[in-house]
Amino acid sequence: MKKKVGFLFFLLSTHIFAQRILNFKIFQVNQAVFLNFILSKGSSCNGFNVLHSSDSVNFKVIHEDPTICGTSNADEAKNWTHANPIINQLNYYKIQLNPGEMSPVNRIFVNQTNKPNIVLFPNPISTDHDFLNIKILGTESLAFDGFIYNQFGNYVLKIEKQSTISNSTIKINELSNGLYLIKLTDGYNLYSTKFIIQR
Repeated sequence: MKKKVGFLFFLLSTHIFAQRILNFKIFQVNQAVFLNFILSKGSSCNGFNVLHSSDSVNFKVIHEDPTICGTSNADEAKNWTHANPIINQLNYYKIQLNPGEMSPVNRIFVNQTNKPNIVLFPNPISTDHDFLNIKILGTESLAFDGFIYNQFGNYVLKIEKQSTISNSTIKINELSNGLYLIKLTDGYNLYSTKFIIQR
């Protein structure tokens, strides 16, 4: 009985203090697959692995990130790009934290179709502008969300769900001068480009 109670306590404690994988999403970008997820604040992990499968059963590690991940006081965005997925076929992915937690499996059909383009304006952003206008070509209406990263690859702004017919506007007055990368998704495609702030 004591062994059972001890084992249950161990499982409960590891579950409570485990690093959580949130918002694991995958998108096609040209002929590659972009993976994005968030580590909720909590105990740190000893890196993460990206696993890939062509049949949803037999997974193999295709990327190892050995750096310490996660912090106790803030969520942390992570991303990685699989440059060589299997074209014209379903690709399956999952994320593994070291040690322990495994994400649910995500799948995507990677095809050779060209995706719509994204245009930002003004770019560069000057003194008179605190807003970034976004237009996605090749679609009439779209609802999207995403992230903005600085030139070092650090997540600096989350873009909440936006709806647009011709274009949309995002407030960026808290961002300092520099080069930024914006990544947006409508749930199916990833739209990505760079912009500069020069105030």
